[in-house]
Amino acid sequence: MSASTEHAELLELAREFARGELGPHEAERDAARALPDALFGTLGEMGFFAMALPDSAGGLGLDPVTYHEVLSILAEFDPAVALTLAEHGAVAATLAASSGHDDAVARLAAGEALATTAILESGADETTTHLATTFDGSRLHGTKRAVVNAARAGVICVTAQIEGEIAIVCVERVSDEVRADGRRATMGLAALDFSTLVFDGAGAARVEGRDRLGDLVARRRLGVAAVAVGVARASLAHALRYAEERAQFGRSISSFDAVQAKLAEVAARSAAAEALTREVAKVIGSGPGAAARAAAAKLVATGTAMFAADEAVQIFGGYGYMRDYPVEKRMRDAKGLEVIAGTSEALRRVVTEELLESARTS
Repeated sequence: MSASTEHAELLELAREFARGELGPHEAERDAARALPDALFGTLGEMGFFAMALPDSAGGLGLDPVTYHEVLSILAEFDPAVALTLAEHGAVAATLAASSGHDDAVARLAAGEALATTAILESGADETTTHLATTFDGSRLHGTKRAVVNAARAGVICVTAQIEGEIAIVCVERVSDEVRADGRRATMGLAALDFSTLVFDGAGAARVEGRDRLGDLVARRRLGVAAVAVGVARASLAHALRYAEERAQFGRSISSFDAVQAKLAEVAARSAAAEALTREVAKVIGSGPGAAARAAAAKLVATGTAMFAADEAVQIFGGYGYMRDYPVEKRMRDAKGLEVIAGTSEALRRVVTEELLESARTS
């Protein structure tokens, strides 16, 4: 079987699962503000937790382009599930690329442990170069906020200050030295647990310094970009179906010039965001320049998701503002993606700094 055939079959399997299992119960999970235990079991059994890991680490060995396309497909039907897998994959891939974490990587690949990142602190964003969280070589002290799946995660990649630099340390939750505190109710991505994590002398192992940190942050941002691509696609699909079904003045609103202009613009921007995300996936992990490209992909894709959701709501009219219709949730989720893993303002700063550095050295 050719690689292209395997690629197509895998993507179709992901789409069948998303359409048959995720989509029908998305509203229930959103209303309950929770992802059920049974869903995590299913994701593990189907190998979704192993996607980003190489064969040698017990993973599926998916190439980055295929992996991120799977995330986009799942995000069309539930962005909360796709973002869970994106966070997990960023950590798993980072650990797999380092040494001394074989046991943790094996459990992550098997779905026996969920991984996440803990980066944000009060008074600091994801580009801050000084952190209050500290690591003394064996113990971690500090507090991180807005950690995805904080209460459930068993492996956490934490950014911390050590020996004058910011490094990543790996924490396995085995005691009360790591505790979740204060889940926050969010406007969108409501099924996800966004909580504060407190590290009170938690035992941890250093992963590596700035090189690995940049890789982790870039992978997180590219994962969010892939999720955003899925949200944009879903918004366009819902808008197209509604425009065809809705009639005014005796004809389908899809025949109106204003509606056609909206649909065309959403389609064009979505295609551009998808293409950029795919191109960055090809170079992820290949050096410092990839970090700025991942920031650009996240900036473009999340902005596109927000634009697509907004236009879909406009096409639905008053119904688009109601919980009974799907585009209202797409708008809430899209706004969440814009502020996770670096706000648009912070990402513009990252991209500009890379551009200026290149100009100075050219």
